[in-house]
Amino acid sequence: MKECDFKKVLIDSGIAAESDIKGLADDEIKDIEIKCDLILPGQYKNFLRACGKNAGRLGSTLTILYPGILGLKDSLQELIEDEELKILLPSNIFICSYYEGGIFDFFICDGDPNPKLFRVDDDKDGIEDRELSFLDFFFRLVATCEGTQQAASVNYSWDGEKVVVTQLYR
Repeated sequence: MKECDFKKVLIDSGIAAESDIKGLADDEIKDIEIKCDLILPGQYKNFLRACGKNAGRLGSTLTILYPGILGLKDSLQELIEDEELKILLPSNIFICSYYEGGIFDFFICDGDPNPKLFRVDDDKDGIEDRELSFLDFFFRLVATCEGTQQAASVNYSWDGEKVVVTQLYR
């Protein structure tokens, strides 16, 4: 699987200027893997390398960036215990998104370079299959980002090999 050019999508969509985007170094990503005792998926590592510290306005209402993503698994486990939710989490999950109010999106680190996402919402029982991959999630964030230039005219997606730009309106 080829790498998604996250920076180009952020810049082309108007979500971030190149000077706004800051990624993580490989040793910082390795530190996350060591702290979490996981091997992160390839596309997620590419996301972190490209824009893991600052992605402009992307996900401005979510915790999706470093260092905020650290400790989210502990926060979710506390929520499960405090709310007495009947949820048993696999040990090999990584929480990639948190929304205030108890919504956590995660993937399973099982070797899939573009894993599917799951959600725990404290207002619902169980684990929800989001029916989208990490890259789908990224493109959905781009499409819904306030002020994005592409919101009314262009859609971004991933065909398994490259970013596909589809003109919606002219």
